[in-house]
Amino acid sequence: MSLQQALLLPVFLHVLMTIGLGVASARARRKSLIAGRARMKEVVVDSRAFPDDVRKLGNNYDNQFQLPLFWYAGIAFTLILNVGDGVLVALSWAFLALRVGHSFVHVGRNQLVRRFYVFTAGAVVLTAYWLWLAYKVFV
Repeated sequence: MSLQQALLLPVFLHVLMTIGLGVASARARRKSLIAGRARMKEVVVDSRAFPDDVRKLGNNYDNQFQLPLFWYAGIAFTLILNVGDGVLVALSWAFLALRVGHSFVHVGRNQLVRRFYVFTAGAVVLTAYWLWLAYKVFV
């Protein structure tokens, strides 16, 4: 596997996970509407009218477009500048693992403290990615 492939594979896996979460969220919303757990005229304006279990999926799906955006940008800069190395590959895989863990906690029991720790660990790994990338570019 080339360095570029090793950097991109976790990104592709994250994209697949995000698509899966989007499909799961859409299905859960549809089921809740059909079952009468939510009303179309209420959710059309505000998705907070969906039941909590349905909103968890939607919220987690939305989360995949927040912190990971900076990861995607970091990967793009790494590839464009051709400064990838094993450290960035390892940090990229670690970030993916923490995003997967965050999703499991979020759509599962949704334990806030555990979710916070996993999110924070992901943010620390992402910060380390960017610091190492800056080092590779400027030093």
